[in-house]
Amino acid sequence: MAKKGIKFTDQHKMKLKKAKLKNPVRYWLGKKRDEKTTNKIRKTLTGRKNGSPSKITRQKIGEANKGKLKGRKQLQETIEKRKKSMIGKNK
Repeated sequence: MAKKGIKFTDQHKMKLKKAKLKNPVRYWLGKKRDEKTTNKIRKTLTGRKNGSPSKITRQKIGEANKGKLKGRKQLQETIEKRKKSMIGKNK
């Protein structure tokens, strides 16, 4: 059960603050990786724009999706109804 709307005490806020300072979110801030790891990361990220996949990966995704229908397949009678309703409107 969530305790929505309950205010934290000042003592509890200080505990949370200390815990966050002990184990910060930005783990790599101020630390250095070895040269080998840095080069690996650099190699995988070069040529990418905002983390987009490489050409090879995009081709693989495209091949995997070929022949798959996107969305719901419509019945033939529904298509015919729509055709009849649009007669004379496209001029």
